[in-house]
Amino acid sequence: MGLIGQLIFAGLEMAGRLISLKIVLGFASVVDTMTQQQSTLISNLFSMLAVLVFLSIDGDKIYISALAKSFEVLPLSQAAIHLVGPYMLDVAVYLFMIAVQIASPFLVVLFLLDLSLAIFARIMPQANIMFIALPIKLGVGFVLLILISPYLPTAFTMMLQQLFDYLLELLEIITPFY
Repeated sequence: MGLIGQLIFAGLEMAGRLISLKIVLGFASVVDTMTQQQSTLISNLFSMLAVLVFLSIDGDKIYISALAKSFEVLPLSQAAIHLVGPYMLDVAVYLFMIAVQIASPFLVVLFLLDLSLAIFARIMPQANIMFIALPIKLGVGFVLLILISPYLPTAFTMMLQQLFDYLLELLEIITPFY
């Protein structure tokens, strides 16, 4: 059950890494206090915002009640763990779907920006495109982040609701008589 919750948050962190890579912030990293590994600034921002949304929708209470219900419904030695493998693949696919859905506005806009900068480099070959492209990509990325930031809590809420649905499905799968 904890792995499913961690996979949802890992999808949001992966989205932050994709966005940081596209807006040239991949090298600016900080140490994540939970995993003791380096993470990018935007993935750290997404992780903190997701935790705040998780706490605001009483996710901690729902998660603990699901854990208590699992002990009521399922005795410790009678879980059908062998049935969980294909289901965890579905959850892992959802991890990548989260990452692409959150990062897709950045991927599309910055692809079009890269395309226009490539055309500019072909038209004007004497211009050093690297000195021009990096600040433009960073500025466009920050403007896009500001534009989508009001919608992020709603998107995170929907993704965390899917987490609770996954938890219920997991209980149904591992319980042989549920």
